[in-house]
Amino acid sequence: MSSGRPAKRRRREVGIGAPSEADSPVNQINAPSSTAYATRRIVVGVLPLTSMCLSVFVRNFAQFLSDPNIWEGRTKHQVQALPDSTIPRLLRELASTCPSLLASELVRDSFLRGPAIILSSDFGGTLNKSVVAAIPSLGHSVHSLSLTYFEKIEDVGFAKVVSALPALQSLNLRGCIRVGQKTVEAVARQCPSLTSINLSYTSVLPLTLLPLLRARRETLKVMKTAIPTWTDASFAKLLDGLRGGGLTFLALETVKLRQTALSDVSLNGFLAFCPNVRRLDISFTRVRRLSDEVIEQFDKLEKLTLTSTNVASQHLCYVLLHAPRLSTLNIGALGGQGQGQQKALIIGSTALTLTDDALSDISDTLADRPHLTSVNLVGNSKLGQRRGPITKFIQNIGRGLRNLNLTGLSLLRSGDLSPLLSEDPSVAPPALQVLSLNRTGVNDEAAQYIASCESLQVLEVSTTRFSEEGLFSIIDNCPLLSKIDLTSCRSIGVAARRQFFEVH
Repeated sequence: MSSGRPAKRRRREVGIGAPSEADSPVNQINAPSSTAYATRRIVVGVLPLTSMCLSVFVRNFAQFLSDPNIWEGRTKHQVQALPDSTIPRLLRELASTCPSLLASELVRDSFLRGPAIILSSDFGGTLNKSVVAAIPSLGHSVHSLSLTYFEKIEDVGFAKVVSALPALQSLNLRGCIRVGQKTVEAVARQCPSLTSINLSYTSVLPLTLLPLLRARRETLKVMKTAIPTWTDASFAKLLDGLRGGGLTFLALETVKLRQTALSDVSLNGFLAFCPNVRRLDISFTRVRRLSDEVIEQFDKLEKLTLTSTNVASQHLCYVLLHAPRLSTLNIGALGGQGQGQQKALIIGSTALTLTDDALSDISDTLADRPHLTSVNLVGNSKLGQRRGPITKFIQNIGRGLRNLNLTGLSLLRSGDLSPLLSEDPSVAPPALQVLSLNRTGVNDEAAQYIASCESLQVLEVSTTRFSEEGLFSIIDNCPLLSKIDLTSCRSIGVAARRQFFEVH
């Protein structure tokens, strides 16, 4: 890419923001959804032979199944001959490409094997209890089990499954709403090698975790429990049990207590037992202030998520000062606190507290942080009332990030992104790979700045005033760009939004 500004393309005669013929209801009948992502496949170097074979198989999977002679006569036996280690990867590819074809019998007979079992009730909406009931027969071979959103299976059913998997190291039961005490007790008794557990959106009570935490106090590394029904009153019983046992979780590095109704007393109380925490998500909780004892443990902290909490910006800067190795910071909709609610991320709120002055202070605090790669400011709609702080943040922090989310900053204007483009050829281009500008005030003027991001892979500009001309210039100068969100971009025809790379 040259150091100059990108060349302009000839504009189509469509006013920015003006309705076009493609926006009419007649032309939207065939649109599969309201979300419009344009994608293209970018291949850097030569793909491994296994990747190419998997890709070809997935593309032709529907054809294989449509002819019983092909599937039963040959393809089924070829799948059964694949190494166990290949099956989880193949199933993931099929689930993301053609989930409706993954019927229960097919999954049970052909894909239920290998060290990692990953199943979801979302696979075509057809997976039933018989698939889950077949998992215990796999025994010691299963090291990782992910069963998500199986809402009809009872607690005793999950307990029976995990009891038969003594080599289990990772367990994900996210969204299995009937999981409770029986399952957790079975894990504590029968899974001595467990290092990671995800119980988010289940019916597990805080005190139920006590036997598990005691049994795995030296090995458990990941605990995710985003359970909205948890309160300070119920959590106090767990804290009492932990204090009585004199426990410390030296191995616990990832803690997620997102969307619980816990306040400072509960969160500080539990984190005091976790001196080596590296990834912490307490978003959508009632947290206001972390204790000095907890903050002093943040010298190893790599990821902090405080989205939609009432943590004051001054206290946030104090926390950040004590987290020198931070790589990911999520501080969306600060002040828009509502346990279990995400309205503040979408609708501006007078309660939001992250102001331009606060952002300026955060920029100073985060200056010269080589480890910082991702910042999420989504929904902080008060930012941008003054131009200087946003520009300062992008100049000092944004250019060095790989992921920057400015979604919902309605006052953000194209000129605020100007620090991305440097006229000095000796200055390295921005490191950005993912840039989110949904629901902001940017338009084609921002194209010259975004186009300087040579490493850009994902661009989200939903509900902005970009036209084809501006986006074409970005594509021309960002060879790795493979995904663009063009939802509700009225200057882009509805039919063109999903095929925008082809249009280009």
